[in-house]
Amino acid sequence: MSVQETKLAAIADAIREKEGSTGPIPAGDFAARILALPGGSLPDNVRTITVTSSDPEMGTVSGGGVASDGMTVTVKAKPLEKYYFKEWKENNQVVNIDKDYTFEVQKDKELQATFMERQLVAGIDWFESSPQMTNEYSYLNGIAYGNGVFVALEDYFLGSNVAFYSEDGIIWKTATLPKRGSWSLCAYGAGKFIALCSSSSDEHEATCRDGAYSKDGVNWTAFTLPLTSNELNISWYSLFYGGEYFILTSNTTGAPMLRSKDGIKWSRASSINTGGSLAYGNGKYVMTFSYDRNLYYSDDAVTWDSSAIPYAVDEIVYGNGKFFAFRQNEETLSSDDGIVWESLQESVPEHILSVVYGGDKFVAITLQKDKVLYSFDGAIWYETDCPDLGSIWQKICYGKDRFVAVGGKGNAMYSYSN
Repeated sequence: MSVQETKLAAIADAIREKEGSTGPIPAGDFAARILALPGGSLPDNVRTITVTSSDPEMGTVSGGGVASDGMTVTVKAKPLEKYYFKEWKENNQVVNIDKDYTFEVQKDKELQATFMERQLVAGIDWFESSPQMTNEYSYLNGIAYGNGVFVALEDYFLGSNVAFYSEDGIIWKTATLPKRGSWSLCAYGAGKFIALCSSSSDEHEATCRDGAYSKDGVNWTAFTLPLTSNELNISWYSLFYGGEYFILTSNTTGAPMLRSKDGIKWSRASSINTGGSLAYGNGKYVMTFSYDRNLYYSDDAVTWDSSAIPYAVDEIVYGNGKFFAFRQNEETLSSDDGIVWESLQESVPEHILSVVYGGDKFVAITLQKDKVLYSFDGAIWYETDCPDLGSIWQKICYGKDRFVAVGGKGNAMYSYSN
């Protein structure tokens, strides 16, 4: 029998002696049996360990009870979401700073676990937000922020006509789009949200020619893109707003690039007929091309020139006065004007799916489902944990001093500072 077991048996014997009983006593019943003794008298050398929480809404405690002198006891503190454990106190004095506090019993103890509200940092601390999808196989794809509202689009292989909107990125409500289709591109500009179907399908009512606009994310009106009947096999890649224009690109060979000032009336913008990720800054549009060792730049999204780069890049972003372009495990490229590019000798540790600049940092979601990347200068990147909800994140946006990301299986997450 171990020392702990011997001491527990001694406590049980002492309780039975006081009670005049003979049956076994589970250790978990010690405290109640002692309190039931005449006058609540304790057997000799038996101590009471009392544990409390400074605020039960911030955290819980466990491990209190009775023990005899010389026993080893562990009390535990568990902070709830958005809070952290600070310290254990006894008689208002700090006695330990570990959540699991182990000590040898020598006297009665009244311990209090102190919990505090976490100092949350946007882009670093992440929490789950779960819009209620209309189908278990639906996922969220496009997301945008504007006019005090976040808007995200439900996509489903059999088609959907649902848009989600939220004032805080936490609580979401649904709105109805004009047709059922593969709605997955969303942007805000010129005072309105623009939603577009990314492709056409026999199962869908809407085609890649269909779009919708809304000023509030709630009420949507249909419009049509200027495509011919021979162009309904296009798969749109990116919907972007910057400067004065919305720009729509495709990764389908032969597809046009489209441009619009108001998001409703569109025109063919360029002889360049494929495209990728876009950024706008310092009066320039800059665009990536898949598997192309060039970055393309333009003042008006109509006439484009190219700059040679050492390797094809996946994503591009503008922030803090510079352009940055990324490819997994390659050096980050940087440019002040979108024309002349230099290597920063720093690599991005993960494959970036979507990147945005907001507040004082760059934030990116990646193929690694439980990690987010962030950077203060666009060159050196750090990893932080995020909710792993079992599916890949798709898009991220910034607004209202917070970041909101959406992904497969209808997942959403948000990050803000307090």
